[in-house]
Amino acid sequence: MEKRKKPRFLRKDWHKCIRLGGSKKNRVWRASKGRHGKLRQKWKNHTKMPSIGYGENKEIRGMIKGLKPVMINNVNDLMNMKKDEIGIIASGVGMKKKLEIAQKALSMNVVFENMTPQKLIDEMGKKTVKKEEPKKTEKKVEKIIKEKK
Repeated sequence: MEKRKKPRFLRKDWHKCIRLGGSKKNRVWRASKGRHGKLRQKWKNHTKMPSIGYGENKEIRGMIKGLKPVMINNVNDLMNMKKDEIGIIASGVGMKKKLEIAQKALSMNVVFENMTPQKLIDEMGKKTVKKEEPKKTEKKVEKIIKEKK
């Protein structure tokens, strides 16, 4: 089963006023309460109102790409994942733990929603190579110390 396409549920006159939905952050559904509201009366050619009929089936509700989402905070959470689950790295996880998780995920062939393990490992490899090279000022200081000895 695939998810059905739903209409965008936007509040009345969202396009007329910035605070009602000019920016994506402000595009929040609010039911119209007016006496003569066409939206409330469900007139044809007006924005659709959310209703119970737009809900998904229980089997696919909350799934991402047909897989159940699982929050991952550490390597142990990764080890407990099943084949029908997709991983989501928690926002509080630091770079060191992310690298450990990515390396383990490559060997386990785990799918992630918000990270590609190989790409992360490649980027971190490039950064570590750059850090190993001493700066020009450090080289000059080393020369001066050698000359004094």
